[in-house]
Amino acid sequence: MSASRQEIPLPSEQPLEVDYLQNRQYHYKNTNVTFDVERQHFVPNPLEPDQHRLPFDSLVLSRENELQLARTTSSFTKAVKELQKRKGSEVEIGKFSFEGAHNWNEVDEIVKSAEGKYLKKDSVSGKIRAMFRKIGSNGKSLQSFVGLLPDGNYKTLCGGLTLILSAMMRHSDIREKIAEVMEELPEDIGNCEEYSSIYPGQNELRFRVEELYIDLLSTFEEFVKWYMQGTARHVRESLLKNENYGQAIDRYILNIRKSRTLFQAAVAKFLHWRLEMVHGTVLETKEIVRDSRSGIEKLSVQVEDAKKGAQEIGQGMIRRVSTLEARIMNKLQEILGDQTKNAKWQSEVERLKEALLQTTKEKDREIDALKKQIGEISWTPESLADTLDLVLDCNDHISDGGDVRNFGLNEEPQFQTRSKWIAETSGFRNWVSSSDSGMIYIQGNGELEPITPASFLSVLLEAKLLESDEVLVLQFFCGLHGGGQLQDSDDSSGPLTMVRALLAQILSLDGVDWTQDASGYPYLSLNPADVSGLRKLSFSTHLKVIGNILNQLQLCHKAIFIILDGLDWYDMTWGAEIKHLTKSLLRMVSSEQATGVLKVFLSAATHLNYVPRADENFVSVEIPEEIFDEDDSFEEID
Repeated sequence: MSASRQEIPLPSEQPLEVDYLQNRQYHYKNTNVTFDVERQHFVPNPLEPDQHRLPFDSLVLSRENELQLARTTSSFTKAVKELQKRKGSEVEIGKFSFEGAHNWNEVDEIVKSAEGKYLKKDSVSGKIRAMFRKIGSNGKSLQSFVGLLPDGNYKTLCGGLTLILSAMMRHSDIREKIAEVMEELPEDIGNCEEYSSIYPGQNELRFRVEELYIDLLSTFEEFVKWYMQGTARHVRESLLKNENYGQAIDRYILNIRKSRTLFQAAVAKFLHWRLEMVHGTVLETKEIVRDSRSGIEKLSVQVEDAKKGAQEIGQGMIRRVSTLEARIMNKLQEILGDQTKNAKWQSEVERLKEALLQTTKEKDREIDALKKQIGEISWTPESLADTLDLVLDCNDHISDGGDVRNFGLNEEPQFQTRSKWIAETSGFRNWVSSSDSGMIYIQGNGELEPITPASFLSVLLEAKLLESDEVLVLQFFCGLHGGGQLQDSDDSSGPLTMVRALLAQILSLDGVDWTQDASGYPYLSLNPADVSGLRKLSFSTHLKVIGNILNQLQLCHKAIFIILDGLDWYDMTWGAEIKHLTKSLLRMVSSEQATGVLKVFLSAATHLNYVPRADENFVSVEIPEEIFDEDDSFEEID
């Protein structure tokens, strides 16, 4: 604070580290520096005279209060034990114990009970009702007073007050006296509470609280002794009301009043010692000026010059010492300020960690709830196959590959030559070896046959692909399953037979954990509309469900191959379905959202009504009508 400022900042208006250095560290109290609020730094005092700092011998006072506290507590304890011997038959007194957990909450409960008992006996505006309000939950100053009591002694005070309120308040005289005692308790603890709670230790304010505690405990002891008097004596004294009636308690109330005065003086001194220091400095300065003028008149010029020179030397030394002290205090302030900031930062980090943890827990609960909902609409391969009448362990199409292979090996060399020609084309080799998804279409330019050279090539390709456990192959030969092409046929349509066969092959896969995919969700999570479409034998619904499952299966397979041979067998009767199939498969291999590699092999012995345009995801290979090759032997695919 600058020297010209005439007010003392409250604890909340200046840094805590400054309060700590000025008011809690007595070896820094006599330094010749002052804290400048505007500059937020300690600066050397501009005045030469000593700054009087309200002397206070904490060690001596602490020892005296310690002995007095021990004597008072011991005496009060003995009085309570004597009371229990004489009045032990009374429930409140008989069950009372200092070992109980007496605290302010217990006192507050007793106050509410006692106030209810004597509500009709005392007026609302009376001092006894005022005493109850002061002790009760609105008595914040008294609660602060209890918080300033010496360590461990608050239980004795709360216990004594509890004993009086619970056992003795039925006597109107005691109620009157306890009300007088409570009127003397200080209610102006105010800002001093912040100092003492932040810096627990020995200071004058705390010693004054101890003195009040001693007087209160002595008064409570006198209440106990008074209560132990015989009934006849109570009646006699109550009738006579002489000057000795309650005289001992009145003396202690006077002592409490004196201690309160000292306490309030300590409060004022604790908060405003700096203001008194500034005033004292001004008075001393005026006195020094007055003495200096008198000295100038009496002393000779030589003596005055010598004195002035000595003062300048002394002031120079004081200034240097004050500058050094200011540097030390500023460094200490900086260190303490960093500690305060670090503590606040740590508190904020803990708050953010707790908030993040709570948010994470809430998100986990939401995810678990969603997974549970998805699980409720998910299917197992067995349950779905049973619903759709699919036989997984006896698939009619499993033996098709062996039949095609045997047929191709027993055919004429020209048949195998055409298969070899397809395998050696750049379009086929690029499609097989590429690490990207893609579709290839093989057009035979031949007659409508159930098994073609492209069929034989697809069987050889499947055998090569299945050497890896990381590759999934789905295959269907349309020429071997004509379907109900005739109007009076009871068989299902060819395209529907094909997609149901593909779905059966998928559901028959081994080594797949159908309960959850890489994202933790079930593979067979189907909405009711899709299940209904599958039951109604909807061709488009089958394609949609197969596409969704394959998109998930790509996460656990290096590549997926779909081989559909002899599409021209279905194209004549179900051209719309084959067109829809071709477009759907092309969209799947072209999708940017695909999670893996998908390759599609389509073949037809003749021509299809719909063939996509060639692009980066689709290639078409047309077999010539005549192929001549000197080497008729067929080489295995690399």
